[in-house]
Amino acid sequence: WCCAFVYFVASLCLGGGMLAAAVPTAEFCQFFEDEILTYNGFVEYAPQLHLYDPGTIIMAQTCLTPNATGDLAGAIGLDVALHFHANFTAQHDLLGAQYDSPVVSEVQLEELLMLTSEFGGLLQLRPTLPLTPSGAPRMVGSSLDAADRPGPDAEK
Repeated sequence: WCCAFVYFVASLCLGGGMLAAAVPTAEFCQFFEDEILTYNGFVEYAPQLHLYDPGTIIMAQTCLTPNATGDLAGAIGLDVALHFHANFTAQHDLLGAQYDSPVVSEVQLEELLMLTSEFGGLLQLRPTLPLTPSGAPRMVGSSLDAADRPGPDAEK
């Protein structure tokens, strides 16, 4: 019966300890739900919760109360600033309408493509130094190779 007595006393101590921890925890949760998590509770208990910023109180009221809307962007004043989609769409449509007209004509584009294919190999700089006026004489590692063919102005 000695072992049973020790087992019984240990179980009473363990059960009492669990009860001693559970009752205040349950009371705290009930108090928190009924008093603090209300619209006026955040304002009333703000100093105890260290909520000194009015924006923080408004965000807590918007998000954590039973009748909360959850509109955090509106609570901090970003709802107007974040409604740019309509303006963005209108500007995108305006750009799309302007994009239909070509920047250059087809004749100019063909001429640019022909000149690029003909004279594009003339100027291929790969400088080893930065392009500064004082560094021009030292540009020894450049790959500027003059080709013996007519230039754009028909001169060799």
